[in-house]
Amino acid sequence: MWRDRGGGGRGARGPGAAAGRVGPLARGRLGGRGHRGRDGPGPRQPAAGGAGGVGGLAQRAPGRSARHARGRGQLPQGGAERAAAELRGHRPDRAARGAAGGDPGGLPRRRAPGPPRLRRPPAPRGRPRHRGGDVGRGGGGGLSRRRRRGRRGGGLTEAAGSRADARLFQPFPLGRAGKVLPNRIWLPAMVTWRGTEDGFVTRDVHDIYLRYAMGGPGMIVLEATGIRDVASGPLLRLSHDRFVPGLRALLDEMRAAGPSLVMPQIIDFLKIATRKPTRVFMESMVHRGTLADSVLALSDAEFERDHARYLTPRQQRDFLHGYRQTIEDLDLAEIRRIPGWFAAAARRARACGFDGVELHFAHAYTMASFLSVTNARRDAYGGSFANRMRLPLEVVRAVREETGPDFILGCRFLGSEDILGEDGAVRGNTLEDAQEIAVELARAGLDVLSVSRGGKFEDAKQPAVGEAMYPYTGHSGARCIPRSRHDPVAANTYLADGIRAAVRAAGFTVPVVTAGKIHTFEQSEAILREGRADLIGMARALLADPDLPRKWRAGADSDARACVFCPYCEDEDQHHRVVTCTLWPKDPRDHRRRLIPAVWEAGRPWDGRGIFSPVARATRPRR
Repeated sequence: MWRDRGGGGRGARGPGAAAGRVGPLARGRLGGRGHRGRDGPGPRQPAAGGAGGVGGLAQRAPGRSARHARGRGQLPQGGAERAAAELRGHRPDRAARGAAGGDPGGLPRRRAPGPPRLRRPPAPRGRPRHRGGDVGRGGGGGLSRRRRRGRRGGGLTEAAGSRADARLFQPFPLGRAGKVLPNRIWLPAMVTWRGTEDGFVTRDVHDIYLRYAMGGPGMIVLEATGIRDVASGPLLRLSHDRFVPGLRALLDEMRAAGPSLVMPQIIDFLKIATRKPTRVFMESMVHRGTLADSVLALSDAEFERDHARYLTPRQQRDFLHGYRQTIEDLDLAEIRRIPGWFAAAARRARACGFDGVELHFAHAYTMASFLSVTNARRDAYGGSFANRMRLPLEVVRAVREETGPDFILGCRFLGSEDILGEDGAVRGNTLEDAQEIAVELARAGLDVLSVSRGGKFEDAKQPAVGEAMYPYTGHSGARCIPRSRHDPVAANTYLADGIRAAVRAAGFTVPVVTAGKIHTFEQSEAILREGRADLIGMARALLADPDLPRKWRAGADSDARACVFCPYCEDEDQHHRVVTCTLWPKDPRDHRRRLIPAVWEAGRPWDGRGIFSPVARATRPRR
């Protein structure tokens, strides 16, 4: 393993700017904040060199010994001798306690010997070694040093190339045309909000997907791409032939950067509007003739208190959450146009050169709403299971007829909806419902099933005035996107496992993708070896570090920027801002977070910012 030989805890900056190097035991005990070393936390010691630490130890600059540090006045008298004694395995204070009967022998407890450790090569002079970036307090994004360094121990955990035989990095055939994923890592679709207001590809879109391609996952699923030719902000679209040249150029650049297969996720979504101020809502209802003019005599507070007296249940929802079109609002003519829109978008995707398309049948959008047991339509498209499957199967057949059998056709759908009702009961589709859906989709000829969870409008939190409802804020949303590092890891794997078992029992071999807080090589490999899924989906983990597949394959786990599952990227998405990651370092020259992270190069010192890397400088986007 790479072994970090830097100095101790964070202390005051000042005359002692060049810190002494001390070992892991001394690191925990000399640092003024009791910094956690390899052997656990050390007690806090009085600081002699300034507030918060011993002199300049916070800088942890390379090439300085503890004795040199003392000579420059950075350690208290006797500090260097104490540090050297700790490194030799002797603790004078423990010896004294042992003599008094408090600690027999006076020697520290040693850990069992482990495998030999590789030492990180020294950094070039004048450049600080990477400590996790410049984000947050203390240059580390507010994370502990162990979290910033990755897995315990730091650096290369295995010899380079030793994971080539892991299942995660084995090629995987997909589809009927002999296409092969270079590995089993699957990047699910994530909206980036980088397109133009008209839905065209921009240079920023190129930059982020180029970085994903350089990282080398097996499959990259392009963000949700609209099939209706309507205004939808900076979301990408395949609703017209005018979008084909831009997407084709994007794909060509991705092909040149890495071996990943690429396909867009195509989606239909219904109308949604921001929540109006009370007075504006009242005036609009009066203008439509829905409310009497006398209502305008009420104050805003009076109307908010008594709105149930004047509004129908549907109008109350629009008042409290903003307007949202539902599948119950659609007439049959519009429903029957949806399969054609999907098929036309898939045809354009094939014209761009994509390897396939993924149908978005998940979360709060049109197709998932038809599949849900909450579907309240009273015609051939709602009610029974067969009726709820009708439109999705019509879409699958239309797309397959348009693109042919050699075009990969996947689907992202929900393993469980987890809608929390006002009475506290959880409603919506369950795993058993999802198993039935999966079998029917496999029978219809899909090539891959990607399993997600939750993310519904029905239990979303009330938005603020001026904001639209966001489906990832309620109980079901938290199941879709865990918002805390304390939530269980790989929590949705049981859904993929159950769906895979049902599909196999029905006689189909369609591969299943699992996703949901999977962020370590060990988790991924265990899921594959246990046969709980066929492919490993990682969205936020690859957003945090697009080079994660390369690093894992090289055994450089500690060089990875591990996702901490905070809501930063989700918050950017909710407010329609360009999605980035809080762990992406800021450029020290202007303290601004870049639109893409720096490029990782194996086997060379890396400062986490990439500003000295020719590759990173060539690909860094303009702000």
